Amino acid sequence: MPANSHTKQFLSVAEFSQLTGDSQSTVRREIRAGNLPYRQSGPRKKIKIPIAALENPSIERNPQQIEPPKQVDDQTETFSGPQPDWLS
Repeated sequence: MPANSHTKQFLSVAEFSQLTGDSQSTVRREIRAGNLPYRQSGPRKKIKIPIAALENPSIERNPQQIEPPKQVDDQTETFSGPQPDWLS
């Protein structure tokens, strides 16, 4: 028997999620959107994702650009009412 005959060709949603770091919900959402290849032998059967999907990820992982908080200049905003004692 060849050495690679027992290697896995497909992953479950949970296994794929664990290996990619995406949540299972995200993996299922990407499958529904058609962004991930999968096999399912029938309705309500286990979804199997080919291992090749790990090598060619079709889910774009764009880290969100987090902007630093804007500094508020106390001198630019004026409020109605008397000035607090701690500002004088």
